[in-house]
Amino acid sequence: GGYLQALDVAGLLRLAGRHGAVIRLTVRPGQFIFPGMVVAHTAPAALKQVRAALVTGPRRTSSQDVEFAVQQLVEIAVRALSPGINDPFTAIAVLDHLGAALCRVSGREMPRREHARGGQVRLLIPVTDYGGLTDVMFHQIRQNGSGDPAVMLRLLEVLTTVAEQERDPERQASLQRHAALTLRAALRGAPEEADRRELEGRYRRFQAAVRGT
Repeated sequence: GGYLQALDVAGLLRLAGRHGAVIRLTVRPGQFIFPGMVVAHTAPAALKQVRAALVTGPRRTSSQDVEFAVQQLVEIAVRALSPGINDPFTAIAVLDHLGAALCRVSGREMPRREHARGGQVRLLIPVTDYGGLTDVMFHQIRQNGSGDPAVMLRLLEVLTTVAEQERDPERQASLQRHAALTLRAALRGAPEEADRRELEGRYRRFQAAVRGT
């Protein structure tokens, strides 16, 4: 048992090509492998050699784990929002860094699920898509910060800034989903009418950004 820290993608492709097989992994870097767990499906002749291409260890690393650095930042924000600490400014700073990361991703491809060799798909790897990445970024912060209007306002602002740069329809749909969830959670946690109006105004700005107006 241990965390899958890295994959030798080139080695797996060579292995699959040598045996004329397709290798379908069931885990991706960052996931925990339990003893006896099935980690791949392929031709029996190739299966025994798949293990040599998987690097496991007692802890996660950031070399091939897209979510790891994100989850570390989110953990800082969630701790800052706990009743014992109550530090919304730190949570807001985390949101700024998460938004900057999404802006850098805009226009760039996420890790590929399918890998080909000789014109034929030989390797399939589970991956984190854009929707999954935004879920990791925002779900816990929204859930723990819903009672703080300042944090929710900043979350809507960050989503708006990202939406202004991201033109891919599927990615915009992910941002739209998080903006709607944020507004609903924030309105439930904002008894002051002035805060509610401001939240609704920020949400309208988000919608305008998605429309490109």
